[in-house]
Amino acid sequence: MCAPKWGYMRSVFRTDRVTGRLSVSLVAVVVLIVVSIVHPRNSHAADLAKPGEEIAAAVELVTSGQVQDGYNSFLELAKAGNPHAMYHLGAINHSGILGSEDLGKAVPWYQQAADAGVLEAQFALGSLYYKGKGVQKDLAKALNLFTAAADAGLLA
Repeated sequence: MCAPKWGYMRSVFRTDRVTGRLSVSLVAVVVLIVVSIVHPRNSHAADLAKPGEEIAAAVELVTSGQVQDGYNSFLELAKAGNPHAMYHLGAINHSGILGSEDLGKAVPWYQQAADAGVLEAQFALGSLYYKGKGVQKDLAKALNLFTAAADAGLLA
């Protein structure tokens, strides 16, 4: 059931009693990130459960220092419609490992991957909306993206 995940997400966000503004616990966000990396999750679609050997090969290129070659591999896969490649392109542009952070390129890639159901992209895009980095700050969109990722199994 989704109740435990939603309950957890509600504990991440809270409304300030004086201002009525939505806020998030920094510790909770860090926990969400760590849990999403180390905890296995239930996939909501077979094609998203296993990104594929091509993605693994491109990730290996990036992690071995061949960032430009990995980026080019992800770009080829993304043009063929692979949503995991779109997420990784967003992450590479977001991180700046090609030289400098480029949120103008990262946001559209994250958005396409999030629309295709890549949970990590939903979380990353939600983080950008929460911080107002590369997009106009929008806590409602951030909460919707975080909730969608959690409901689909990011924290399962």
